[in-house]
Amino acid sequence: MAKDYTRGAPPRRLYRTSKLVLAVQPEAEAFLLRMTSNNAGAPRTAFLDRFGRIVATADHTLVPAAGRRGNEADAAYLVIERTAFQPLMLHLRPYLKLCRTRIMPTGLRCYWMLGEKAAQGDAATQETGARTSISSGDITIPQREGALLITQRDLDQRAIVTDEEFLRFRLDNSIPLHLIDYTDEMLLNITDDPEEFYDAKKGCFPGQEILARVTNLAKPPRRLQVAVLAVLPAGSQAKATSTLDGRGFVLLPNA
Repeated sequence: MAKDYTRGAPPRRLYRTSKLVLAVQPEAEAFLLRMTSNNAGAPRTAFLDRFGRIVATADHTLVPAAGRRGNEADAAYLVIERTAFQPLMLHLRPYLKLCRTRIMPTGLRCYWMLGEKAAQGDAATQETGARTSISSGDITIPQREGALLITQRDLDQRAIVTDEEFLRFRLDNSIPLHLIDYTDEMLLNITDDPEEFYDAKKGCFPGQEILARVTNLAKPPRRLQVAVLAVLPAGSQAKATSTLDGRGFVLLPNA
């Protein structure tokens, strides 16, 4: 069960990411359902080309509009790697011309809360020294381990971990990052849990036919995984990313 930060102790360790937080509105939920690989309520999703290759992976959360009629959320936050913004907008340009939805960068900061779980959405807690907490108005998005914290605040530097600590955390928990550990890879090759990015029951979206064919008739040919470099062939070692302590992310045949 996800920890409830509205009643418990605040998170102890944070990493300030360089991720870009985007605002999507209006008609955000309908747009994301048409354009991304996962259902609108899932924390992780992806924008794909028609061949099922990644344009951008994203974390996202819906923002219900006060007083809005109907069940669909009118706005959402998308979190992507900063350098993925221009390729993503180029990919979406033809679709954005056909609807009212707009995607704009915000000035919000994105921190990764290490080793703590948080429920998706708004949360509020107290603050105690360097144990920087979630406050009212902040938004959390759960991850495979820990959670993203979206905030306007510049948080207490005493809670910030180093780049090396964050890299070790990613390797320990098998958390690859877009444009660092993979680029335009086939979506199903980057995770050992297809449901992390993909809802096989949702309607059509770019790349959906390819993903359905792979999941129904075969399995992904390769998988991105954390490997001990010393046991790999020299060619695979050279392709490893995010290396530390003799480990790194490598695309290997899917056994």
